[in-house]
Amino acid sequence: MKILKSKRKGNIYSLEIEESPEEVEKSLEAAFIKLSKSAKIPGFRQGKITRSLFEKHYGKEVIVQEALMDVVNIAYSKAIKELNLFVVDYPKNIKPNEYKEGQPFSFSCDVDVKPEVKLGKYKGIKIDKEKETIEESQVQDQIEQLKSQYAQYNPVERACQDGDIIRCNIEAKIDDVIYEPWTKENTAMVIGIGTYSQELDTKIIGMEQNQEKSFSITYKKDAKATDLIGKTLDFKVSITEIREKKLPEFNDEFAVKASKSKTAKELEKSIRSNLEKTTKQQSENKLKTDLLDAISENAKADIQAVMIQRETEHSLKEFERNLAQSKMTFESYSQLIGKDIESLKKEFEEGAKKRIKSELVLEEIAKKETIEASEEDLMAEVKKWNMPKVQTDEEVNEYLKKINTENFKYSIIQQKTLDFLIENAKITTKKK
Repeated sequence: MKILKSKRKGNIYSLEIEESPEEVEKSLEAAFIKLSKSAKIPGFRQGKITRSLFEKHYGKEVIVQEALMDVVNIAYSKAIKELNLFVVDYPKNIKPNEYKEGQPFSFSCDVDVKPEVKLGKYKGIKIDKEKETIEESQVQDQIEQLKSQYAQYNPVERACQDGDIIRCNIEAKIDDVIYEPWTKENTAMVIGIGTYSQELDTKIIGMEQNQEKSFSITYKKDAKATDLIGKTLDFKVSITEIREKKLPEFNDEFAVKASKSKTAKELEKSIRSNLEKTTKQQSENKLKTDLLDAISENAKADIQAVMIQRETEHSLKEFERNLAQSKMTFESYSQLIGKDIESLKKEFEEGAKKRIKSELVLEEIAKKETIEASEEDLMAEVKKWNMPKVQTDEEVNEYLKKINTENFKYSIIQQKTLDFLIENAKITTKKK
């Protein structure tokens, strides 16, 4: 295979590729073998005919057409590998030249590649870092959340209050037609969290057991369910049971029950320590994100629509898989947060574009600063994972033989590049 022409204009490489007569002949033979398996010639078994007989019966052109498709695919793959091109779409404008038996065969094509990045300033960037200290109120909030997990709900004979769990029957109608999603019998609700809507919870507060109440609610533009915006629902609600939330005391007995700690003091210390670690990690992650956003803003890259489309589709599929685990669909999620599907998809598209640009910028900086991932880097990263059967150098090397080290190297280079950018940034800590 020879590359006769290789010229870049913007994000497109124009190539002209030539393949040798010997390689063309190999493809012709392979094409004949493939076609002969389904060829039917009277007096001969399928797959048992000679090439000359096949050509006499069907013509050479059938084999040539099949073979040249393979020649183009194979030669194209070799060419992009030799030129080290990162292709982002299928080749287009494929133009085969005339085929002549026993002579080299050539063709031309255009191929979309990763866009070039023009870096702006990326060293000495001024950036604010979130304060890593935590407030005592945050510790107490965590304690209250933990206590809530062990709360008991005891039956009470009083009017319904915020925070109660109730059992009730709900009939919801729009213009005298039952609204099925919100019409329930013997359903449980936590009052105050807006399972259906905050407006409905507000109307229920103050009701007593065995009381029935009718009322109407008109939903405005901020309604959770977009299909209810501007509509009036007529409700009939009856409460069959009211249970009051009772939190356990935060003492040594609770600490033993809710954790591995032996005392309440020890548990509080553990909660504070975990909060500090989480806050520190969140601060570092946000610093990296903010810094990369600022550097990407300074850079220019003409990102092709096909790259954005594929990244968007990948993100949507991943998100929908996560929703499915919670027994939700993309449509039901959009209703829950009060956004139409097209708006959500637009947000995914914007996110995809931002991620692609950030990756391209990191790659360009890594190239410019000669940041690489050595074998020692790979081994050190694997050892950090503390896998029981991957501890010694020999075990790590065996593990590395089984995985895609190119993707692994890419991720390490990205991290090393981010670390390099942080080292060369001007960081100030925010004052709260």
